[in-house]
Amino acid sequence: MSPDRAPSGDAWDAMGHPARRFIIRELAQRESLSREIAEAVQHVFGLGWPAVTRHLKILNAAGFVRVRRVWNERLYRLDDQALDRLEDDVRELGRLWRKRTGGGYHGLYDETDDSWGRPRQPRRPVDAAEAFDRLLRDEGIDPATGKLVRDAPGEGLAETAGV
Repeated sequence: MSPDRAPSGDAWDAMGHPARRFIIRELAQRESLSREIAEAVQHVFGLGWPAVTRHLKILNAAGFVRVRRVWNERLYRLDDQALDRLEDDVRELGRLWRKRTGGGYHGLYDETDDSWGRPRQPRRPVDAAEAFDRLLRDEGIDPATGKLVRDAPGEGLAETAGV
């Protein structure tokens, strides 16, 4: 790896943002001026010029794009070897994934082994009507009729009736 390129781990970070993936897709079709890239990204993501510039710098530092000055603008193109480096990283990750043992791993995951437990199910969301009914019941009000079911805290029915 050349010294002006970021470590391969940065390639994953560079591809981690949807705007940068969009820029890569745009540059896969053709070279573009920074102004053209910025207009497209601003249209799709609503990002300002400084944010687009930062994304282009990140892609350049990770080795995904090459840049050259054309008069007073910058022309961007994909680095032909960037995809190869990313594919190499994916192959290496796949190799490690398939041979994972030790460090707590005991071979490949067996779906019939129920000692791992199942993924946690999300709680059922409480809808607004149910939450409001619960609040009314907590205050001693029947949600169906809106009438007081029990005494209000600190007051007895005998006291309010004047008995």
